[in-house]
Amino acid sequence: MEQKNNAVLPVVDHAVKRHIPVGAICNAINFMAENKYLDILN
Repeated sequence: MEQKNNAVLPVVDHAVKRHIPVGAICNAINFMAENKYLDILN
């Protein structure tokens, strides 16, 4: 699947690294999964 929203990666990465909650619905959850942000949740 082509990733069209990679411009937002630095924003999400900034928030995740600083433990700022990031919410995602619909296709945004696919974006989070494809970029392995869901893998860090424990």
